[in-house]
Amino acid sequence: MSSVPEFPASAPTWDVPHREFARLLPPTETSSDYQWLSLRTWNPEARLSTLDGALVVAFRGYHDLDDRFYGFVGGTDADEVATVLLADSERRGWGTTLRLVPDSVAVRLGDGFEVVEDRDNFDYVYCPADVVELEGSRHRMSRKHRNHFAAHHEGRWTTTTLSATDADWSRMIGLTEEWAEATPDLGAALDEIKALIRCAESLRLVQDHVDLVITSLEVDATVVGFDITELTPAGWALNHFRHTPHDLVGSHVTLRCAVADHLRSIGVPLWNAEQDLGVEGLRARKLRDRPDHFVKKYDVAQLS
Repeated sequence: MSSVPEFPASAPTWDVPHREFARLLPPTETSSDYQWLSLRTWNPEARLSTLDGALVVAFRGYHDLDDRFYGFVGGTDADEVATVLLADSERRGWGTTLRLVPDSVAVRLGDGFEVVEDRDNFDYVYCPADVVELEGSRHRMSRKHRNHFAAHHEGRWTTTTLSATDADWSRMIGLTEEWAEATPDLGAALDEIKALIRCAESLRLVQDHVDLVITSLEVDATVVGFDITELTPAGWALNHFRHTPHDLVGSHVTLRCAVADHLRSIGVPLWNAEQDLGVEGLRARKLRDRPDHFVKKYDVAQLS
């Protein structure tokens, strides 16, 4: 029997096995919010159910756990699923809007719905080959920073690609704590640390089912930064974490280029770096990285 019940019953994300979740998720879905490891890491108190073939997620807000709302992917009749979820959301006092509704659903909704772009939750998508080459004027600053790092640390730096089982999780958590101390948004920094710990806990349970690329950046034989990127069964990559020292100029782009080079070498065409959640500094950094395109998400309400 499935551990994901039919709506309106639901199961907590933590109780849904990875294999079963992968069976329910449409293989073409590329939005970050509906991936198993993302939910376990960033929204562990979400609840899952199925409705007319759709995977329904009762989310809690990324910033505010008291903020509750529905989103869904898949399903035979998007209009009917949206109608049922909106009625239940209003009944529960969660409001009259579905959120984090991805492109794949929005394009199937009829004229009876108001569909509004949610810019804070657009996923940033990069092409690994572009990240490696950094060609053109739009990448001028990234090239400058990468060249500065290479020249300043010539012969003293390297990158290493590891599996989840070989990675030093304690060191990665420690580096995240050091990064958090220099970050002005303490709440977001603490959320990041908690999410990384949940990521490690999740992977201990399913090491043989989640394919991760963990890349470390070392200077003078000391790990100073890391990147955690998931290789999805559909062939694209999802970046969950990346941290480098704020004051080590060029370390961010150097690490990012190293990961992208590995992704390119194994034929990964797209690298999703998740959303910025409206955080000003995070948005500025992700825009500086020059995304290839966005995976758009929407708020959906019924027209009266």
